[in-house]
Amino acid sequence: MVALTLLAAVSGAAAEGGENLNVPVPAHQRLTLPNGLRLILVPRHDIPLVAFDLLLRGGARLDPPGRAGTATLAADLLTHGAGARDAYAFADAVEGAGGFFDAEAREEAIQVRGQFLARDSHLMLELLGDAVLRPHFAPDELENLRTRRIEGLKAGKASAPQSLLPSYGRALLFAAHPYGRPVGGSEQSLAQITRTELSGYYAAQSGADRATLVIAGDFDPAHISKEVATGRRMNIRDGFIVKRFQNANWWNQDACPDGSEERFSLSSGWLPDTLGLNLPVMLPLRLFSLAYR
Repeated sequence: MVALTLLAAVSGAAAEGGENLNVPVPAHQRLTLPNGLRLILVPRHDIPLVAFDLLLRGGARLDPPGRAGTATLAADLLTHGAGARDAYAFADAVEGAGGFFDAEAREEAIQVRGQFLARDSHLMLELLGDAVLRPHFAPDELENLRTRRIEGLKAGKASAPQSLLPSYGRALLFAAHPYGRPVGGSEQSLAQITRTELSGYYAAQSGADRATLVIAGDFDPAHISKEVATGRRMNIRDGFIVKRFQNANWWNQDACPDGSEERFSLSSGWLPDTLGLNLPVMLPLRLFSLAYR
């Protein structure tokens, strides 16, 4: 198996500091689109698969006060109805192509990731564009996901209290700081989140200038970069409007008091050999550098 370690941030820091970290960086292209989207392309033709990983800066640290879990519910809903597809049609499109598509919230970002056969890269970009730009946030799906998460928390308290230790530890360590809030929310906070709050929260964070998209796999860089840049599949020009998180009620200056805090979010992963080819390699995925405002 071959691992991808695209250490853009680390290698950049090493160059500035004169250090040699001896980190192998695969051939890649880094582009910044006119709307601010940072695009990293890593062509690898070992196996006919394409994977993507998109990070939107912000995440759970920018949950509104008393609404912990907002980012988590918003991320969950991205794959439960978007564009012309409802939740079932969206899932059917992914599973029908033998692909993988998921979204989740983290402390400092919302992450959307997936993998498809190279021949279905057009479908991959279409689904990604719909999920990120045109999520439904359907009321019935919101209630289903909210109930599921609340019941999961109750079950954890009753039968697996050790699963709650990370949340309790963070609360003890960070106290009132945004990092002290549970990423997935609590029973009380989840119950109070409204669809309007979810939509407003997501709209405030879904600007292209807050996003980094990495695509790795068996594709032509010129072709796929053109698709992303022109919005042929993702409709980025029309839908991915540059927005800033300016709601003072939701912005907590404790998260980055001077407004220039820089952090790195590193994520690496693998594509399983789902084709049954028994190849001695795995398609490498991703690593991101995010500078937070």
